[in-house]
Amino acid sequence: MTIAARKFTPQVGVQKASPTALARPRNYGGQLVITLDTTILDRIMSSLAMNVDQVLRAMAFEVESEAKDCMTDGGAGKAHVPSKPGEPPAIDTGTLKGSINSRKVKKGMYHVQDGVDYGIYLEVGTSRMSKRPFMVPAVETTRKYIDKRWGRLFR
Repeated sequence: MTIAARKFTPQVGVQKASPTALARPRNYGGQLVITLDTTILDRIMSSLAMNVDQVLRAMAFEVESEAKDCMTDGGAGKAHVPSKPGEPPAIDTGTLKGSINSRKVKKGMYHVQDGVDYGIYLEVGTSRMSKRPFMVPAVETTRKYIDKRWGRLFR
């Protein structure tokens, strides 16, 4: 970016400079020109978009993994033992656990979701059944992990 002034008449323009100089003041016949090299900043900005997407994808996969891993084996069929209220659901057929997935929705946004109709009822409960959350605890566990590992970058 070049900022130039000549006899009180400001002129603004953009100019790429060599990668060796970040800011270079020069005097050109009564005109002060300051050149800011944006090469390094441009490189950081282009890689940042890719890195942010990679971090978000890793976080989504971590939430997915935590949601699946928190479920306990409850036996199958008539031998199935449901989980206690407030605990993650016990696995009966494995359909809920197998349906949990993460996917990219758009740039900078990932969804982690289950693919069964009853997942929401287990997560929040109903008037006849206490909640057996699995997604919210997975997000909270992942958040703590992210805070420990990446928190210093966002403070």
